[in-house]
Amino acid sequence: MMIRVLLSTVTMLALIATPLTLRADEDLIRITGTGKIAREKWTKLVTKAISDAQKVEKSDPFKAKDILQDMMRSVKNTSELVDDHRAELVRRLQTPLNRATSVANAREVEIVQKAEIDRPRKQGPKYTPPAGGGSSSVAKDFIGSAKGALDGNRAMVQQRQKNTQGVYLAMEKTPTYPTGDSPIAFPADWATRVAKRATGPVLTEKEKALLKTLNSVMTINYDNDKFRAVLDDLRVKTGLTIIVDEGSLEDAKVEYDDPVTFRGTKLNVRTVLKKVLGDKSLTYIIKEGCIQVMTPKKASEYLVTRSYPIGDLIQPDPRMMGFGPFIQQQMMMQNAYQLINLIQTTIDPTYWQANGGPGSITYFGPSQSIVVRASAEMHYQLGAPGMFGR
Repeated sequence: MMIRVLLSTVTMLALIATPLTLRADEDLIRITGTGKIAREKWTKLVTKAISDAQKVEKSDPFKAKDILQDMMRSVKNTSELVDDHRAELVRRLQTPLNRATSVANAREVEIVQKAEIDRPRKQGPKYTPPAGGGSSSVAKDFIGSAKGALDGNRAMVQQRQKNTQGVYLAMEKTPTYPTGDSPIAFPADWATRVAKRATGPVLTEKEKALLKTLNSVMTINYDNDKFRAVLDDLRVKTGLTIIVDEGSLEDAKVEYDDPVTFRGTKLNVRTVLKKVLGDKSLTYIIKEGCIQVMTPKKASEYLVTRSYPIGDLIQPDPRMMGFGPFIQQQMMMQNAYQLINLIQTTIDPTYWQANGGPGSITYFGPSQSIVVRASAEMHYQLGAPGMFGR
């Protein structure tokens, strides 16, 4: 009898434990699947929000800003995303949101200026005949009312003249081309502002030679050559030290025997490297004077943050000097974001977050500088002679 009870108990426990185990496995699969689905869903939503904002940015920057702000708020508050996915989407939204904010601020400045120009003349109080009284009291009241309207209008005209004189004075102080022997007049601190940008990244001789090689050209003809052979050929032809991260090869599921087909004449060495490695879901960084091959995800861990003063490049139009510090700050912010947009559309556009890459640029108003988070190679390009007017 005792043995039968024990067997029954064991059987019951097994029946109870089995569904629990299966349920745990099902929950794990469900959670994993939901996470992937959620990431795809929110990525599509963020991409659509950025696209919608870009469509209306010129005609209605305020609406574009609201679209991106709403999406940013939704991404930050949703419980469907894990922290890594949430941070990735926030970074994608940040740059277009900054740009939309800049355009909206500039539009607001235009509205304020137009309102100032189109402001109607102040009208005096409308005359209303008194209920009683003689003609003398009526005339006195009418004269007093007219005098009040004239005084108000005179004060407004004087203020407008004062503002206009301020604008003309600012224009006279604007740097102009010399006439005869007269020198160009620059602001007193102009040399200091320019000097802040004169110190680019200090490069070693080995790094200078590496960058010179990357900018050189070569002709290649790979036809189903093995990946290992291609890397060896690039090492020999360019003299570059190319180090491959073996863990990255495993992550990208790349074998040294995988075929490579790529032909080209007088191609930039940088272009050849990006093409050959990009086809294998790999990229490279410059570290310690060497080319180090790895996955884009791992390369993003080696980003360097650096600040670039741009105060002398974003000064507002001198004709805006008469509109006060608020308008000047808005104009400087607009100029800064125009510079950021110029960099992101002309210097390796696919590298920046606005276009799906890892690099980011943010304007920091208090120091009148841009903060760039990018690879060492990108910083070398940004700090090279000729950049930012150097």
